[in-house]
Amino acid sequence: MPQIRLRINFESQEEAPFKAFLEAFQARIGMGFDQLSIERYWKFPEQLQAEILLSTSAQSHADRVYEILQFANQLSEDQRMGWVFNGPHDSMGLVFECFYNNRDTDHPLKWAMIAIE
Repeated sequence: MPQIRLRINFESQEEAPFKAFLEAFQARIGMGFDQLSIERYWKFPEQLQAEILLSTSAQSHADRVYEILQFANQLSEDQRMGWVFNGPHDSMGLVFECFYNNRDTDHPLKWAMIAIE
């Protein structure tokens, strides 16, 4: 089954607000995480970073790209600006990535990457 990888940076000294944010994201997308790990981000110690794997039932490339776009929309539901897209490219497998960079607001979601695994 195809998988989608997410890496999310969240500014918080405590894990509880980040976990609540991730639980709300799961509820919005209607899917649970297959894998989740949270660690302090080495580059910016005020941030926590989550590594997430999700299984997707989307079979076609177009459906996987659309699903990632929906995830991006739900992840930054109140911070819609800041997404950059790479792809889709289809050479030896589908490549599609979304990157979010929040430098301008005090919202705790600081950076995110969503990609087809």
